[in-house]
Amino acid sequence: MKLTGALVLLLALAAVPAAVGGRATVEPEVEMEDFTFRPARMVVARGALVVWKNRDRARHNAASIARRGDGTRLFRTRTVGFRGEATARAPRSAGTYRYLCTVHPNMRGTLVVR
Repeated sequence: MKLTGALVLLLALAAVPAAVGGRATVEPEVEMEDFTFRPARMVVARGALVVWKNRDRARHNAASIARRGDGTRLFRTRTVGFRGEATARAPRSAGTYRYLCTVHPNMRGTLVVR
């Protein structure tokens, strides 16, 4: 009976999200829908895993507008092609990053990393 009680407690604790400073941690999510990023501006902690989730029928990605000295973008997600697919990046450096969808350059957003 003790083993069953311990198992129930372990399963219950596994269902509770990790907490930081008394608040549950949740991966920040940007939705790609109607050819827009929602929210258009997001503030996250450095190292947080940011998820871009496609809710359109079209392919999308997220790529920084700024580039390094060699011409490569500061960050770029993989292109997700179907409704419900997602991609993620964990920014390592603080800063404000304006980004766009390279497939649909009118889609623009801002990621602020603190």
